[in-house]
Parts: sequence; C-alpha cells; structure tokens
Amino acid sequence: MPEGTEIQSAGASKVMGDILGQFDIAMGGILLIDVVQALLLSGSVPPTKILIAFPLAISGAIFSPYVYCPVSVCGLLSYS
Repeated sequence: MPEGTEIQSAGASKVMGDILGQFDIAMGGILLIDVVQALLLSGSVPPTKILIAFPLAISGAIFSPYVYCPVSVCGLLSYS
C-alpha cells in the first residue's frame, strides 16, 4: 500500500463498528447499575436476580394483553 493511505471501514462494517461501540456503553451502564445495587442490597445475588427478571417482566407486560385479554391493556395504560 502506498504511503499516506489508510484503511477505512464503510457500509455494513462501519455500522457494525458503531453498534458495538454503543453496546460497550450500554453494558458499562448495566454493570454500574449492578454494582450500585450490590452495594445497596449487601450482596450480589439479589441484584443479579433483578437484572435477569427485568427483561422478562417487560416482555410479559407487552405481550400478555394480546395473549390473555385485550381488556388488560387498561391496566397497562394506567401506569403510563
């Protein structure tokens, strides 16, 4: 390669690099939340249970009205 040239990522490679950069920030935030909860709750087991249960609770809150009863959407909307 001639001197003064450089390789730059473009297209899908650039998008993947941007996503992975943002993923690092998100994982750092989650780790920070876990550390703060561990300090507040005096241990690492309860915060880990909370972090595992949170995505499951969100998916259940979103999909359960469509599976069980559309009337339960009223309960979901009352919290927003």
